[in-house]
Amino acid sequence: MDHIQLKLPVEITFEGDHWYCVFRGFEVIGAGHNPNEAVANAIEAMVAFIEVCKAQGTLEKSVKEAGFRLEKKESGDVATDGKYEVPFELLKKYMHDHHTH
Repeated sequence: MDHIQLKLPVEITFEGDHWYCVFRGFEVIGAGHNPNEAVANAIEAMVAFIEVCKAQGTLEKSVKEAGFRLEKKESGDVATDGKYEVPFELLKKYMHDHHTH
């Protein structure tokens, strides 16, 4: 599998009786009864979105349309803007290890 890292703006809000996590640009949303659950559900939705895009061969196009770009980086680069990149494989592992039914 290709090594994919995402650095996405995120917005977490509370509305009604649910928390919402939105990955801006892609407008991928997760909801939950607490912020952690909302983030976990948004990550799960983003992983599914990426998998579908990769399967359809539209990942690069979708990333560009969302206003982002794919770029190659050296392993170990340090974030200077307060945002950290999370490898796609770790997102999938996180979802597998923390998925609640």
